[in-house]
Amino acid sequence: MELGEKLKNHRIRKGLSQEQLAEQVGVSRQSVGKWESNQALPSSDNLLILASVFGTSLDELAEIKGQQKDRKILHSNLSLIAIAWNAAALNIFQQQYPSPEYGLSNTNVFFIKITLLLSSTIWMAFNLRYEKNPEQYRKNTRIELAYSAVQLIVTLSAYFSHFTFLGSVLILAICIGYVLWTNPKYMNRTFVKKKTDG
Repeated sequence: MELGEKLKNHRIRKGLSQEQLAEQVGVSRQSVGKWESNQALPSSDNLLILASVFGTSLDELAEIKGQQKDRKILHSNLSLIAIAWNAAALNIFQQQYPSPEYGLSNTNVFFIKITLLLSSTIWMAFNLRYEKNPEQYRKNTRIELAYSAVQLIVTLSAYFSHFTFLGSVLILAICIGYVLWTNPKYMNRTFVKKKTDG
């Protein structure tokens, strides 16, 4: 929603005419009309007054469509990086590294693997906060828990059976399915730009 439309909606919700709003802000009715038709932008001082009149925050009032889109892209990218990091950490965890060659004990190697895995899983869970709809948030949490459980089962199975190549292939396949199918279809998150006609 553009700023002008947002201002008009708030004004109507408050039951104010353009003249009444202009009087409260200290500008002409024509200025309010130009703001609402997106022909001009209110000054920062006027935005503060408008937020006060409408009983809303300046952030909510001044946030325009382009900024929301940019923020959504940023959130998607952060979530995608966390998922990729988690898949990499799962792959590292299931590998059988000859730790003595690197001067590390098996305990140290295990601690490093667990730290990588836990940090990536926590980051994935932390990115759930971007979902503002409570019902979708709960759904996303359940889906992400199921995804993490499946990936952990695959990883532990590969680790104990020593089928690490097969484990890596399965971890990657599950991750790709999660990103390209589960997230857009069930979690209201899209990581791939949609094609538009024309």
